[in-house]
Amino acid sequence: NYKMPRFSMYVPVSNAASVPDIEGSVTFALEQKVSKVAEWLNASFNIQFEPASASLAVTFTSLRDDSFLSVAARDQRVTISTDNMELAGDLVQDLCEFAGIAELSSTASFPRAMREFEEVVRRVDQYNASRLALAAESSELGGTVKELL
Repeated sequence: NYKMPRFSMYVPVSNAASVPDIEGSVTFALEQKVSKVAEWLNASFNIQFEPASASLAVTFTSLRDDSFLSVAARDQRVTISTDNMELAGDLVQDLCEFAGIAELSSTASFPRAMREFEEVVRRVDQYNASRLALAAESSELGGTVKELL
């Protein structure tokens, strides 16, 4: 009865220098050693990773959409870099479950998602302005029709 690792659709990148910049990230302090993060990577990504020192950095590519993901840990600080906010949340949640952590403070930055959100807000504002203009025009035309009757 074999259970596939949750993130087995991500494979390590052999040349991390060729990976484009990843804008989004989540950073948090983990009161466990880097080796615990390595154990989690091995269990959740179906890889055999041995950190060479007290820090680690590994980059993955998705077999689904060719997006990139980077996990770095140094001095009890872990940074997960990805432009997919949902994936970042799933990774943090999975790591916390693996390490037995119930609460975790983190700092997240997803500039691309914020730009997309700002564009949606801008469009909603435009639609609301159009709606208000149409409502005012409709009211004005209603008043004109009453005068004509």
